[in-house]
Amino acid sequence: MKCLQHYKQELHIPETNHRARTATGDHNKREKFEKKIELLRQRLVIWQNILNSLNVQYDIAHFILLQQKAQLASRIQLELISGGNIRFEEGTVNDVW
Repeated sequence: MKCLQHYKQELHIPETNHRARTATGDHNKREKFEKKIELLRQRLVIWQNILNSLNVQYDIAHFILLQQKAQLASRIQLELISGGNIRFEEGTVNDVW
């Protein structure tokens, strides 16, 4: 937001002494600049929403991977302790063992 305020200050058009001739021109320029600034603000909000969405997706994926890593590490550790006599297979409660 500081950048937008900085840009708005840069785009500020100083008042001129010959207002009669250029009053409408200055007004039109100012309106165009303000419209551009508003469009930039809207674009910034859109990109912030996209970034927030990507951050949430990253956090979920990171959490899942950490859980899988911990589960795999404990399985491998148990297999090493048992001397390789235990083998884990994927299955559900309804499967016949």
